[in-house]
Amino acid sequence: MSYNDAGEQALLNKGLGLYFYHVPTGREVLFKAFLTAYEDSFQSKWSSERVYGRNDPIHTFQGTERSISLSWDVPAASYKEGKENFINASTLYAMLYPAYKPRMDVEGEKIGIISGAPLVKIKFGNLIIDASATGGGNAGYAHQTAKNAGLLGYLDGLKFSPDLDSGFFDGGEPNKPQNQSTAPGELIPQTIKLSCNFHVLHSHPLGWQAEDKSLRKEGTQFPYNANIPEPPGPKKPATKGGSTDGTKKPSGDPNDQAAAAKALE
Repeated sequence: MSYNDAGEQALLNKGLGLYFYHVPTGREVLFKAFLTAYEDSFQSKWSSERVYGRNDPIHTFQGTERSISLSWDVPAASYKEGKENFINASTLYAMLYPAYKPRMDVEGEKIGIISGAPLVKIKFGNLIIDASATGGGNAGYAHQTAKNAGLLGYLDGLKFSPDLDSGFFDGGEPNKPQNQSTAPGELIPQTIKLSCNFHVLHSHPLGWQAEDKSLRKEGTQFPYNANIPEPPGPKKPATKGGSTDGTKKPSGDPNDQAAAAKALE
């Protein structure tokens, strides 16, 4: 990949690129993260049922869904970089399709059977990341790609729009090498605008432990590696013949009762 601005390369060196990984094929693409919109949405689902004689319906919790809306620009300073961006964008479009394996039907014709749904992983800094890859808050995840640290889910679509104000690299120039000029009739956008909606499928436990009120495994880093603190330790259980704070309760023995009363004077 070629990036002409030192600042852009510095961001990539810090792990701040936008990574997409196609689970069925292992293909991965990387975009410079010029985000223009980002929204992370958590929506709880409840079912409601009205019953006779009750003013409020009965609500039953079903689950909480997460979706991320992304928009970003992909600029190019040269034809070569624009062509590379175009190829990366085309690869991303292809990630909307599943993987197939050949199979012969009853008439001997070769047909394709879906062998892998078009699941993808996305990674962007600590804002889009698998909480189980943060290593208990270790910042080393920043230099991992989407394959190892990306958030799993699926895209419900992808929008592509060339920035018409920025123009195109167009028309062949016979005096330039092929990697520096378009072929006749070819249009390469100087800036590509992309957007997508990503539906998250978490691969680690979510929620709380009922026993000690702590978050379940990897939950303390969910969702942005913020290291949610653990709750205070559980209260000390009452001892036999004692109170919850560990002091001994007076027994029925008169001597014990007298000693307890004297202690309160």
